[in-house]
Amino acid sequence: MLEVAQAQAQAATTEAQLPNYETLVKQSIHALSVLLGKEPVALAIQLDQQGIIPTIATKMITNLPSELLQRRPDIRRAERQLAVANASVGVAIAELYPKINLAAFIGLQNTTITDFTPLGKSWSAAS
Repeated sequence: MLEVAQAQAQAATTEAQLPNYETLVKQSIHALSVLLGKEPVALAIQLDQQGIIPTIATKMITNLPSELLQRRPDIRRAERQLAVANASVGVAIAELYPKINLAAFIGLQNTTITDFTPLGKSWSAAS
């Protein structure tokens, strides 16, 4: 009787832990979908399909871990956000300096090409 009671208690304990495991599976699917850039529902449907376990290719692509990280969409998005923040810092620093605009004009005010006299020249400058 003792062994039966222990087996029933163990079965009840395992059954009580099922909701925890189901929650863990849902959280893992959500984390995987974020890493893959997919919707959690689409990935859950894809993972719920039963089938044979795929075999691993005999020839593996050897990549550095840094190359694998560059392919992750969340890391690429964070890298772009960092670039935008860096550019914003550059713009803010440029706003600290005074702005100077220079313009100049030099021209001749003569009616014919032979009238080049000092009185017919004009110029202006602005800042």
